[in-house]
Amino acid sequence: MFSGLFAQQLEIPKPIGFVNDFASVMSEETRNRINDWAIELKEKTGVEYSIATFPEIGGEDEVSFGVRLLAEWGIGSERDEGVLVFVAVKERRLRIEVGYGAEGYITDAYAHRAY
Repeated sequence: MFSGLFAQQLEIPKPIGFVNDFASVMSEETRNRINDWAIELKEKTGVEYSIATFPEIGGEDEVSFGVRLLAEWGIGSERDEGVLVFVAVKERRLRIEVGYGAEGYITDAYAHRAY
């Protein structure tokens, strides 16, 4: 009776860097440019930025998935200074998660207005 109410949680793969294009939707040039920018951002501000694309997130809502991804990958973990952008291609979902320590640079409200 309740089997359809709870989505199976997708197993989150290990990150491979600041840019994790698991859906293979970015060109190598784009991945490299974002990666270079993320390195510069971390060096200048201490904020860790990560972007991830997934073919799909298995029906899990994007808020829960984003929070889980931010925590499991430990983005900005020392001072919670992390920003995560992820896209679920099949579900056409985009989410920006901002760690509390990064809210001096980008607030949740600003991040959510971006999309």
